[in-house]
This record gives sequence, structure tokens and C-alpha cells, in this order.
Amino acid sequence: EDWSRVKYCTKLGKPKWSKNWITLGLGILCLIQLIGLIILIVLLVSGQGPGAGSSSISASKITSGHVQPGELIFKDEFDTLDLNHWRHERYLTEDGFVLYGTSENNSYVEDGVLFI
Repeated sequence: EDWSRVKYCTKLGKPKWSKNWITLGLGILCLIQLIGLIILIVLLVSGQGPGAGSSSISASKITSGHVQPGELIFKDEFDTLDLNHWRHERYLTEDGFVLYGTSENNSYVEDGVLFI
């Protein structure tokens, strides 16, 4: 038997372009990751990256004495968005590709209800 012909047929069975498409696909994935990394670096440098919007824990100051368990110590009727009590946090999530912003379309008060 002529085994060289079998080897030749086996080589013809593999499409020549399959390796190129895999390489192109991996290249595109690397490019997407690089773009994401560049966006993250820009946001970190501009102070808007992960943790930039992190709020610190603050304790409520009670001036009227001892507070009973379950007693209400803060109340907001949401007639307006009182920025002395509330603030927008703008940050990029750790998952990436999601940016929480401060647009008034994202949070507003209507009929005594705060929409977030």
C-alpha cells in the first residue's frame, strides 16, 4: 500500500484556515481585555475607579439621650432629594463594564417616593 497518499488525505482533511480563525479570535479577546484595562486605568487615575465612591461608615448622633431598641432615629419623607442626607456614588464595579453614575435620570423623587 502507498501510505504517503493516506498522509496526504489526512492533511487535506484539516482546513488550513482553522488555525488562523482561532488566532484571530484569541487576538480579539486580548484586544477587548486590553481596552477594558485601559478604561479601568483611566477611571482609576481620574478618581472614579473601584472604591472611588465608597462611603465610610458614619454613626448617627443622638442628642436626646438613650435610644430604645426599634426606636426611629432618622426619617425622610422624600418631598425632595435632600443632598445634605443623601449623595450619589459614582464608581466602576469590580466586574467591569458597569459604571454607576450620578444622572438625575437614575435617581429622583416623585410623589414622596425615592426612585433609584
